[in-house]
Amino acid sequence: MSAPPRPDFSRRVETFHTISSQECGTAAVRLVHLLLIIGNMKFSVASAAAAISVASAHTIFVQLESNGVTNAVSYGIRTPSYDGPITDVTTNDLACNGGPNPTTPSDKIIDVKAGSTVNAIWRHTLTSGANDVMDPSHLGPTMAYLKKVGDATSDVGYGNGWFKIQEDGYTNGVWGTSNVINNAGIHAIKIPDCLADGQYLLRAEMIALHGASSPQGAQLYMECAQINVSGGTAKVTPTTYSIPGIYKATDPGLLVNIYSMTSSSTYTIPGPGVFTCEGTSGNSPATTSKAGSTTTLVTSTKTSTAGSTATCTVAHNAAGQGSPGAVPVPARTRAKSRMTTTLSALEIEKSRRGGGGLGGSADASSGTVATEHLLQGRCTGSRKRPQPATATSCPPVGYQAFLVCIT
Repeated sequence: MSAPPRPDFSRRVETFHTISSQECGTAAVRLVHLLLIIGNMKFSVASAAAAISVASAHTIFVQLESNGVTNAVSYGIRTPSYDGPITDVTTNDLACNGGPNPTTPSDKIIDVKAGSTVNAIWRHTLTSGANDVMDPSHLGPTMAYLKKVGDATSDVGYGNGWFKIQEDGYTNGVWGTSNVINNAGIHAIKIPDCLADGQYLLRAEMIALHGASSPQGAQLYMECAQINVSGGTAKVTPTTYSIPGIYKATDPGLLVNIYSMTSSSTYTIPGPGVFTCEGTSGNSPATTSKAGSTTTLVTSTKTSTAGSTATCTVAHNAAGQGSPGAVPVPARTRAKSRMTTTLSALEIEKSRRGGGGLGGSADASSGTVATEHLLQGRCTGSRKRPQPATATSCPPVGYQAFLVCIT
């Protein structure tokens, strides 16, 4: 009896392997598709999170508190329709915003008393609450400027006439923006009491430096409030500056890697110094850094040989304080007097490039001093700067005198 035929397992195995390969291939394709979907979902979530982070970094100056009154959102302020930054410091939009963030005009003017403190209120958007000011990881300084104008509702904002009245940079590891965020968005600004009455634009500004390690990486946020100042003494006329023009993209306060800083690091606040009624007019850049190496500069005062004592009418008195007055200029001397001033090497270099007003000369034909002089006096304030005094009606003498103080 013959043996029964053996089953053809090879065909079955081949068939099994064929089916398994097809099924596995389909499963693999499905798995790849699933992974791609999951990956896209993760990417979308990450992108959304990044977008939310970037968006939450934006901020707007939405309200102004003055004279004990919290004005409505956008009342007397040129608020934008978008909360984005200005990154080009050469554009006219640097003054009161605009351009990529179109602003809405306001026909309202807010009354402000000279010598009082007003609060600029910052929010992420026009409808955000006090707990949504700006992403706390976006750090930098806060500042405020004023510009005297004829009509605050129609002035274009950009151009000359601006002077700084407030700044808060980096102190013991804490940034100015953090102080505003931790204070429910309140940016306190004192209005100098020595100003002339009239209408002004009040420009409040916050700068985010999280991307400032590359040029134009700093994000500048600003809006302008329209105010009417009353009760001022008009004793001091500020030195003014142009916006745009106060900043350069390469300024150390705008091109900086904040992530390499420690609590003891120094930071140079961009723009001019803060105007005060005690005599400083912001003629030198503000800085929170310590004085560097110093160099002794010896200058001379050269006077005329006339027989009487002349006077120069200057913006500040010889002590760098108080109201405008007449500073006596010795008209005769038997020998050149000498005085020694101590400057940082940086300030000397700036003066050589025309930044500090040193090296003044006289225009004998017109009888006026042609350049700004830094008259003998003493430094005041927590940040010591050259005390400015611009002569307007001096006799034709080659008078030069300087005083520069350092911290």
